[in-house]
Amino acid sequence: VHATFNVTATYEQCYCASEDFAGSPPKYGRINNKCTYSKYSKRPEEDQDLLFCPSCEYCKKAAKEDDAPDPVYKYWVFFQGVTGQLWGPGLPVFREKIHDSFSKIDPSINSCTIDTTNLRLSQFGCGGANSKNLYCGLGTWFNCREDLAALSPTGNPEDVTVHVADINLRVVPCPIDLCKKVTTAPECDELGGQFCCDVEI
Repeated sequence: VHATFNVTATYEQCYCASEDFAGSPPKYGRINNKCTYSKYSKRPEEDQDLLFCPSCEYCKKAAKEDDAPDPVYKYWVFFQGVTGQLWGPGLPVFREKIHDSFSKIDPSINSCTIDTTNLRLSQFGCGGANSKNLYCGLGTWFNCREDLAALSPTGNPEDVTVHVADINLRVVPCPIDLCKKVTTAPECDELGGQFCCDVEI
C-alpha cells in the first residue's frame, strides 16, 4: 500500500459531530448508527460546508476512559484528501476477496487506485479513531477506483455508498532514541507525546 493523506480538518468541520446532528452533549450512538451517507447528503442548507465524519464505533467506550477528552474526538485529525495504490503479489488475493462480497466487480483487474468518494473521512487520533480498539491510530475506508461503476447501484461512480476495504493502524509511542524521525507537530503533543512517524501529520 502506498497512500498519501492530506488536507486536514478538525471535528468542528464534521457534520456527524455537529450539534444539529449529534446533539449537545453529542450522542455517540447516534453518530455511529445514524450518520449514513444518505443522511449526510440530505443535510440542511446551513450545514452544506460540513464534512462526512467522524466514524464513532468506539466513542462510547472511549468516553468511559479516565481523562477522556470531551468530546472523545476533540483531538482527532481528519483527512479530506487520500491518494494512492495497492499493488504487489497479494493484490490478486485481495481482488478475489472483494469479488466474494461484491460479485459485480472484475477480479481479473490487476490494479487498485484508492478512492474515497462518498465515504467517511480518514481519521487519526487516540480513543477509537482507528475504529478497531482504543489505541492511538488511523482508520481509513476506501474502494478501488477501477470498481466504482460496478459497486454503484446506478452504474454511476458518483453514487457509490459502500466500501470494499478499510485500513486500521495502531500507532505506538516509543522512546525517542529508537526513532529515526519523530514528529514534533502540535497534533502529536496533543495526543499525549512523541510518536515515531514516517510522515508528517
